[in-house]
Amino acid sequence: METLMDEGHNMTVLRAKKYHSFTQAAWIEKHVTRAIESPNVNKRFSHLNRLIIGSEQICDDIRKHLEHHSITKLRKNGVLMIEFVLSVSPSFFKQPNGAYWPDANERLKAWVNASRDWLLKEFGTNCLTAILHLDEQTPHLHAICVPVSKSFNKKGGVVHRLNARGILGGRDKLSRLQDSYAGALAPLNIKRGQRGSRATHTTLKQFYSAVNESKRICAKAALPAPDAAPASFNSWQAIVNRLSDNLDSIHDSEINKLKGIIQELVVTNEKLRHEVMSRRRNQ
Repeated sequence: METLMDEGHNMTVLRAKKYHSFTQAAWIEKHVTRAIESPNVNKRFSHLNRLIIGSEQICDDIRKHLEHHSITKLRKNGVLMIEFVLSVSPSFFKQPNGAYWPDANERLKAWVNASRDWLLKEFGTNCLTAILHLDEQTPHLHAICVPVSKSFNKKGGVVHRLNARGILGGRDKLSRLQDSYAGALAPLNIKRGQRGSRATHTTLKQFYSAVNESKRICAKAALPAPDAAPASFNSWQAIVNRLSDNLDSIHDSEINKLKGIIQELVVTNEKLRHEVMSRRRNQ
């Protein structure tokens, strides 16, 4: 594959989260298949989302995968599945002015193919599902993996069990996965993110908190809340900041009015004091 031109500092993004129950798996299934609404989703583009690996029946596929490997009991608090989120810097798809690169579609296809190949090479049949989302701020993949591992019992028989520690046991293993993913994207001139970075991402919980905060501030300022959900947490945050500035401005205006009233009272009080002293001297 021809190497794409290097525009800016394009970095890999690879995050992982463990889930312990089918209840959580069902929620993830609804979220990634858009069966439930999310405020950070632009529904106008949801029809562009597409399945890259497996099927959208995540819970059913997990059950079949466990049954196929004769795993019938789940340990309490054991990890049932791991969700990986794969993406790259927005600059890989967009120019500094916000417009897409002329070859953005080619870039997207190359990144998706490289990411799919990496998932299958790294996790094999344990990677049950990968879904591409194009209805949020930056294209990204949600990959669902069930951490089935193979070992041998004392009689030499094959035994399968769930073993998330074999994949995410400690920071070193996640770091190795991030190194591996960066290696798979190297032909696209996408580099590994900063090692040991403390950079954080916006969770849905944080997003909803921002939404609620914006509504609270709108109500406090007697302003109408936005009708449509913005495309990202950052735009919500911008709204919150603008409204906060407006409130500060209103607050400052009210304080200035109060200061004026207080100043008038001070002047009036001073006049009265002088009048009282003058009357006393004349008595």
